[in-house]
This record gives sequence, C-alpha cells and structure tokens, in this order.
Amino acid sequence: MKKLLSSILAVAALVSIQSFAQEAAAEESPSLLAQLKESTSCSIIPTSIKLSLDYKSRYLSDGRVINPKQMLFGEIDLNWDFENDGIYVGIWGANDLNDYNRYSGIKYEPEEFDYYIGYWYEWGDLGDAVKSICLDVSYTYWDYPSRTGWECVGEQQNTFTVDVSAPLGVEAIDVKPGVKVNWDPENEKIYGDVYVSLGKGFEDAKWLSLGTKFELFWGNGNYYVLEHPQLTTFIWTVSADATFGNFTIGPFAQLVWAVGSDTRDFWKERGDFKGVINDNSKSGVNTCYGISTSFKF
Repeated sequence: MKKLLSSILAVAALVSIQSFAQEAAAEESPSLLAQLKESTSCSIIPTSIKLSLDYKSRYLSDGRVINPKQMLFGEIDLNWDFENDGIYVGIWGANDLNDYNRYSGIKYEPEEFDYYIGYWYEWGDLGDAVKSICLDVSYTYWDYPSRTGWECVGEQQNTFTVDVSAPLGVEAIDVKPGVKVNWDPENEKIYGDVYVSLGKGFEDAKWLSLGTKFELFWGNGNYYVLEHPQLTTFIWTVSADATFGNFTIGPFAQLVWAVGSDTRDFWKERGDFKGVINDNSKSGVNTCYGISTSFKF
C-alpha cells in the first residue's frame, strides 16, 4: 500500500513529460482511447482517463490545515460520457513529503487514499441567461492506511455528495455558480459550500486560461469543531493553466479566512480540540500555493 501512490505519481509524471516533449502536431488527433473504443465498439472502455499530479505547500481541507508541510497529491480518474450524462470512478491520494504527522500515529506515507464513484446529468440549452444545469451525485470512501493512533481524524468515512451547478450565459468569461452538500452518515456530519468559479480563455493564446473561484463553507454541529450549525471558512483561489495537447500545467494560490465564530476561536487557541490537531494560523487566515499538472488520454 505504501508504494501505490508513489507508483501513481511516477506514472503521471512520466506520461506528462512524454506528452509535452511530443507536442508538435498543429491539429489534435483522436485520443488513443477514442480510437480503441471506435475500433472495438466496446462500451467498457472509458471515454477518457485523466492522471493528475499536484504539489502544494500544505494540505488544506475546506480551508483547514491538515498538514502544514509540503505534500504531493496524485489522482487517477476514469470517465464514461454519454449524450447528456456520464459516470466516473477514481482514486485520489495524499503523500506526506516530510513525515510531519508521524507523531500522531502516521508512521509512513502516503497518509490518505480517497476512492470515489459518481454519476452526472446535464440539462442543456436552457436559454441565454442559464446555459445548462448539471447534477452530480457521488460516493467517497476515505481511507487512512497509516494512521494507527489518531482516532478522531483517522476514522474511515463514507461520504455522499450532491453538487448542483449552472453555467451562466455571460460573454467574454465563463461563470459557473453552484452548491455542494456532503453527508457522512456514520459520524452524522452534514457540510458543504456555495461557490462561484470564473474562467477566461484567449483567442490569440488558446493554450492559456486564467481562473478564480470563491467558496463559502458551512457545517452542522458534528462537523469539524463546531458546537452548532454555522459558517466555517471562505476560500479565494486564483490559477493559470497552460495546455499543450493533452498535457496541462499551471500554478495556483489560495487565501482562506475563518468566518465562523467556532472556527475563529479554535484557530486562535492553537490547541487541540475534539481530537483535531490545530495547525491553522492564529490570525484567522491560511495560505496555500502550488502547481498542478494533468494528462488526459
């Protein structure tokens, strides 16, 4: 298990480098998966496979610091797209580069695997104001294979997620508001966020895209360190991506504000609470930066 994520990251990096080196054709040709699916007429073959490898200065979850040291994150995502809907499965992993959490029972890395499966459906051509509405329903199994002494955070969770988004008919930029709700029945947690993402492409430089996203998170009394339902954090993310064929790379940065009273008080104390280790900023503002890479078959 220890070597699995390292293998994933190595494969993602190797394929990404090969893709970048071979970027010479002016016109895009059908992907290998598309050609294979067309030649075999096999519906089992995914429409696309995406490999991702991200470096981050720290591990944030909903704006909260899980690990204050630099980490690598790898993901394999398989998609089967149909006319107006599709399904997907994947695995996401977090790899601690500094073994920071070893004193909390995490003796080896990687420290987390998330296995997920989901279904999405899109209602399109709704008009000029709202282009479409997309419903995404998924299930995630959280696994912490190396955590032996961290009972609270180390619990394996079964989480169900509903995400509804609606791209708007705005000229010049892409605007997509949405709302996401998560339910962890085992720990009786309900939490989520409302968000708006903005994206901008360029006719003279089609390889370049800029983006920003605003997210406001909330949770019930069983979520995080909350004593009662309230807001938790607000996240502002900015990013820039360069795409060369099937390979995408780009930097990003995040600013996080503690907006709920329970969250602000917990961050200021810098002590542990309910078994949750506190590595957040006492000022109430967390930061994160890094670089993302992905390759899509």
